[in-house]
Parts: sequence; structure tokens; C-alpha cells
Amino acid sequence: MSSDGSPSLEETVFRAHAVSGAFVKAVKEGKWRVASVNWPIVMVKIAPAIREGAPNSFSFRFDLTGYPSSPPTARPWSADGEGPLGDGRWPSGGQRVSAVFNPGWNNGVALYLPCDRLAAAGHPNWVTQYPYWIWSPTDTICKYLRIVHELLNSNEYSGIRERQS
Repeated sequence: MSSDGSPSLEETVFRAHAVSGAFVKAVKEGKWRVASVNWPIVMVKIAPAIREGAPNSFSFRFDLTGYPSSPPTARPWSADGEGPLGDGRWPSGGQRVSAVFNPGWNNGVALYLPCDRLAAAGHPNWVTQYPYWIWSPTDTICKYLRIVHELLNSNEYSGIRERQS
């Protein structure tokens, strides 16, 4: 918020994106939903494919500082909103899924994606390697959400790292 209590320009842009046609369509299709906004932190629940022992949604804590000029960064978060998701509860699966959802990378503070602010910072080669996944200031949060949703609904997604009995 600005000093007068009104939303910042970044928050206003995010909120406009969150009521856009593409965002609302995905919400209606059950792909994702905003759980809370405490600017610049936005909690989003994303629905994965149904897998035994896995949750029906994963919570992600997005830091949207500088949005949309600066890329978002996100990490899996506990469903109760109390803290980071435990390593064993992270999504798992094939090569791409395991690479993106890697709690061992950078201490689990971000997803290993070209559109993530923290991951992209150390990978200048991604601009040519993964042009579709690179963040642009003209992108909306839908880009990041769409990539995560697609991975969680791919044949490579197998559930969570550790199944509880």
C-alpha cells in the first residue's frame, strides 16, 4: 500500500490481472484460486492431477514485489498458511517435475523455473533455451500459474515426495 493507504500500482495491476478473462476462466475450471492477498504476498492454491496420497491442491506463496515489471517468485507453502511446505510434501515425479519442485535447490525458497525471479537470476542462458517460460513485464500472473498447473497435471507428476501411511 502507498503512504495514503491506497493500493500500490503493482497491487492494482495484479488485481486487474486477477479479474481478467484468462484468470477467471482458470478459476472457474478449478485450476487455481487466490487464497489471500497481503501485498506483496499472494497465496494461491493450484489443483494437481489426482494422485494417491497427494493433496487436492498445493498452496504457493508468491512474492510479487515489483509486479509485473519484476518477475514473481513462489514456493510451496503449508495448506494452513503457517510456513513453508515440508520437503516430503513437495510435488514429485519425472525429470521436469522433480527439477522445478526441488526443495534442495536454493534451500527451497523458490521454484526452479525460468519465469521465477530467483531462479532466472542465475541462468542467463534460459532466455534462448526457454523463451516461452521467460518472464516479460507484459506478462500476467497467469503465465506462472499456467506453467505450474501444467506441470502438476502432466504425466510426469506422480504425487508427493513422501507418502504418509
